[in-house]
Amino acid sequence: MSEPAIYQYRMRATWNENPWSPWVECTEGTYNDCIKSPLVNDWAYEARKLFAEPFDIEPPRYAKRLINQLKEQNQHMTDKVDRAIRQCEISAAMFDTDDRGVRLADMFHSIKTTLTK
Repeated sequence: MSEPAIYQYRMRATWNENPWSPWVECTEGTYNDCIKSPLVNDWAYEARKLFAEPFDIEPPRYAKRLINQLKEQNQHMTDKVDRAIRQCEISAAMFDTDDRGVRLADMFHSIKTTLTK
């Protein structure tokens, strides 16, 4: 694994929903302090390591299972959307136009095109 190119930290006051400060370059020691004590005297700290090159690691085994599960869920949702669109198209054919004279079948076709992109 490669060494970090730089260390950074940022902070924010924890009262009145204050925003985070911009990231600031720091030493490894400051980074470690922020990780060890992320809240000091009502100030919250975050720290990160930035690397010059991407990690060259194999994803964990469970990641492949998770990816496959997400693909299956996505396909399931796509199937549900397709069924709903078909039902809308059937309804549109029955009523033909809405009160503005827009062909409902055209409107549902537009929605389907948007959803399946």
